[in-house]
Amino acid sequence: LLNNVIVNYLQEIAERHAPDNAPDLADYGVNIWQPDLKAIERLKVKGYFSLGANPYAHFTRNSYNLSDDVHWVHGNHDFAFGARIGLSKIDNGGPYEAPGLFTFNKNAGDGAASFLLGSISSFTQGAGTYTALRSTFLGFYGQDNWKVNKRLSLNYGLRYEPYLPWKERDGRVEQFSAQAYAGGNTSSVFVNAPKGLLFPGDKGVPENGYNAIYSNIEPRFGFALDVFGNGRTALRGGAGVFYDTRNPA
Repeated sequence: LLNNVIVNYLQEIAERHAPDNAPDLADYGVNIWQPDLKAIERLKVKGYFSLGANPYAHFTRNSYNLSDDVHWVHGNHDFAFGARIGLSKIDNGGPYEAPGLFTFNKNAGDGAASFLLGSISSFTQGAGTYTALRSTFLGFYGQDNWKVNKRLSLNYGLRYEPYLPWKERDGRVEQFSAQAYAGGNTSSVFVNAPKGLLFPGDKGVPENGYNAIYSNIEPRFGFALDVFGNGRTALRGGAGVFYDTRNPA
């Protein structure tokens, strides 16, 4: 009888930013709001050049895991039971797209001419990306390796692994509905939001953006057969049901 317990913790911290002395577009006379930490995110002139740097952002990821596996060899059986519990925390933040993305194509017949004349083809400006995601991962299993006789071994088991949604700590969850957009419907939670953009509290929108799945039952079965009993020819096979429940963020 062997009981194996593993506890681990992993932390990853990363930051990115433009050079300390980087300018922003306001320094060159572009009259738009700019973040406090300066950066030119993207300025593209088709056929000539593209320049820019990522604006400031920070990424902090914490992972906590506990697993317990019990193995019990009893006669011609090798039983195994276990569970795994994991908790993930992902905190990201930064003014993504806030400095503005500028593209100059051939509105004036040439990319450089369009740039010099200020004839812009596309412009995008966002309010940044900030998330504080939390998720719990659960898995439980039981299996048996059965040595039926000298020629035949069977392996069978069952695993249960529910699919739980990521949660946003501050409730920053939104969902786009093509049906609501086509019908011209807007959110009853945030009435000034664009049509088709819905939030938890609106009809049909789950609290975390999507629903948990509790029906992920995963059976598996395998065998190994010494066909002629002389150790020279083996026939092996197996089948199982598996779900990918660790949806990354």
